[in-house]
Amino acid sequence: MLSDLVESTLDNNPDMVAEIYGPLLTGGVKVRLTAVEYCDEQAIVLWKDACWRHGFVATTKHNIGTGHVILICRPVKQVSWLTVCIVSLLVVFVTHLYYQQSLG
Repeated sequence: MLSDLVESTLDNNPDMVAEIYGPLLTGGVKVRLTAVEYCDEQAIVLWKDACWRHGFVATTKHNIGTGHVILICRPVKQVSWLTVCIVSLLVVFVTHLYYQQSLG
């Protein structure tokens, strides 16, 4: 993920370095980008996309005066297959009961 972050804006930030800044209690990580010379909305979207590809939702905090950007990366919440199957079966069952009642 760190190399993807650096490569995503390599043209505008050739000296940028990405490092793990610390863990989060929720299982995520803080990533610090240093030597950031150029930061706009497009760069932030590229960084967030790189985190998304690795299973994280990212929020950013930045101070361009110091050239630092902090990405707070939290794991994407996923719905288990068991939950999907149970809900699907309940929908089918309720639809079947409704159909039975409509027939009389």
